[in-house]
Amino acid sequence: VQFCFIDDKLLIMISVNKSSLPFLVSSFFIVASPFLSVLFSLISINIPSKAFIIFFSIFLLLILLNSIKNIKYYYSSIQSQYFLLFTFIIASFLLTNFEATQIKFVTIIYNIFIPSIILIILFQLTKNLTSSEKSFEILYGVTIPVTFFMIIFYMFYKLPYQGKMILPGLENPIWVSRIFGLSFIIILIYILKSKNIYYKLINYIILFFLIQILFSSISRGPLFSMLIVLIFYLFNNIEIFKVYRNLKTLLVLFFFIFFSFLTYYIIQLGELNIDNDGITPTITYNFANSPTNFNVYSILFRWEIIIKAIGLMNLSFIGNGIGSFGPIILGLDEVHYPHNIFIELIFELGIFGLFHSIVILYYISFSYKYSIFGYIAIYYFINSQFSGDLAGNSSLYIALLTAILTKDHGVKIKL
Repeated sequence: VQFCFIDDKLLIMISVNKSSLPFLVSSFFIVASPFLSVLFSLISINIPSKAFIIFFSIFLLLILLNSIKNIKYYYSSIQSQYFLLFTFIIASFLLTNFEATQIKFVTIIYNIFIPSIILIILFQLTKNLTSSEKSFEILYGVTIPVTFFMIIFYMFYKLPYQGKMILPGLENPIWVSRIFGLSFIIILIYILKSKNIYYKLINYIILFFLIQILFSSISRGPLFSMLIVLIFYLFNNIEIFKVYRNLKTLLVLFFFIFFSFLTYYIIQLGELNIDNDGITPTITYNFANSPTNFNVYSILFRWEIIIKAIGLMNLSFIGNGIGSFGPIILGLDEVHYPHNIFIELIFELGIFGLFHSIVILYYISFSYKYSIFGYIAIYYFINSQFSGDLAGNSSLYIALLTAILTKDHGVKIKL
């Protein structure tokens, strides 16, 4: 962005690197959205973060359109799968009469459909994607300031919520933990790739705080997902002939992470003396007309509703209908979900939900070979097996779409 005066008039000149624009927008949707939610909440701006990013992305898209003379269309199978999913969701919305259906339909369109359309158009308009290193630098460049401010927000503005921690604008503790887990993955990969010792030192300091936050936020899913993705990344990217070169970095990382864990537990030994009965949240649902108390975050509660959902699955072509989980399983015409995206898809969308689940698994199986966003997709995919619903796992769809569209552009990213 350049500012200049011509004839006493201020002109703003905006220059956009067209080849990197899809990765920039994808990074905003995945990384910057939670940060903007907290920021807007703290400064009392009543604008949804994703809506802000959508309008900003459309603005960039218009700039890109203005600079392109010839548009060449290319085919990508994942585009067809996404449009097929949205077609079935629209059909399900028209055929299902719950109030929860209307709410869930709007959140899916807002969180998944519109961002996906924007990304598909951006990739179609981008003739030559940026280099592999540049695409990772874009993601890292968005992640670092977001992580810095999120750490500050967590240190000074975190709030207790049913035994866990939340932030203003992020009222679900899972959302808080997920963004910190994602930041940990991206920054750790940067440390493994970087040769600048000063940059590594700064990133080690950030990782130290991230470890403290991930443990204090008391969310199992993001921490487990983060560890699995990092192990998978190391397995795929440190070849035999590179072991000696990376051994020093890996040993430093091992002792650093161990020291961070130890620091956290020493601090907690001096502070924590909590009666579980005092912080364990309970919620009452009606199973078979018999009120039962369950810990809403417990494995027992989620296993109970999954078992019931499996028994009531409607394996017709359209299923029980989008948003039907709460009304059918819990007897509440509200948006509820089984905290497992496959169970949710099959329960609400029937045979098509099963087909779509298989398609997602297929794309996940090779997405990491072509883009760092593939590893992000794996991270959110693992998270989606423990928490959230379709709309709440929108980052899975955005990251996966970015990775596969990168592949279909013929850009193989070496990670």
